[in-house]
Amino acid sequence: MFRILGNVPATIVATSIARSAAAACLAALIGMGTAAADSGWIITVTNKGKAPAVVSILLNGSKVGEKSAGPGYSAMITIPPKAGNYTWRAENGGKECGKSSSAISIVGSRSIDVSCEVAAAAGSGSGSSSSGSGSSGGCSFNDIGKDGCPSKAVLEQRKLREQKEGQLRSAEQDLKTALDTVKSAKSKSAIEAALKQADAARKRIAVFRKELGELQPAEKINYTSTLPKEYQDKNPIDVVYDYVSKTVCRGGKLGWDGSIISCQFGDTPDSGNRPIPPATDISPNNPNAR
Repeated sequence: MFRILGNVPATIVATSIARSAAAACLAALIGMGTAAADSGWIITVTNKGKAPAVVSILLNGSKVGEKSAGPGYSAMITIPPKAGNYTWRAENGGKECGKSSSAISIVGSRSIDVSCEVAAAAGSGSGSSSSGSGSSGGCSFNDIGKDGCPSKAVLEQRKLREQKEGQLRSAEQDLKTALDTVKSAKSKSAIEAALKQADAARKRIAVFRKELGELQPAEKINYTSTLPKEYQDKNPIDVVYDYVSKTVCRGGKLGWDGSIISCQFGDTPDSGNRPIPPATDISPNNPNAR
């Protein structure tokens, strides 16, 4: 009944080949999943200090990632997926203002608290200066650049600009996180809550951009947003309109007043053709109530 290959029936050979192929396919799928997961680890750093900082993540003394974070704000730093003992360093105005006291074990994405503390500048009347800078308070070698030895006012402007940039980066991250939450939310209440957060973050971005533009920089620095272009150019509701309309209104016309989502199915009898609230908001005792 069976054709014999040596001393082994053909059915046994076929079964062994099929099992080997299945095992190879499973290994390949696992490998693909591992590769996707290990494309990078996200380290969320929260600045617990009182000054803005540029936070660096280091492995064996070498920098593997860096982001700015304002005081009280967080930033996400992507590092290569390599387990080990890491350290962090915070800098303000090119000067170290904080660092980890011991090594930190990192084996995947995690959160780290950092701190940046900047000592108050010494008073100009504390003594004579060999640099002859007089009441300007002098400057260190780190401050000397193409504009010479900047005044104390210029240095303060630079610190303020770094703080505003850190706040702007954090607001942009909040906007992206909120919109990404909307795109995966399934309930009307969850979408409304995330949209409110996105609107608030966009308003903060506008404020910080205006304040940053009003500063008198000591040197020309162009701010580059890290947001996708669509997130920069459009209002939050316009970015997620199709998803929200399909999820909540199911074919109706979506409306958003900054607080509540409404859906319009045809024209209402009153003037203005205001949207009709979604079915979940209609009173069971009075279908026409809003």
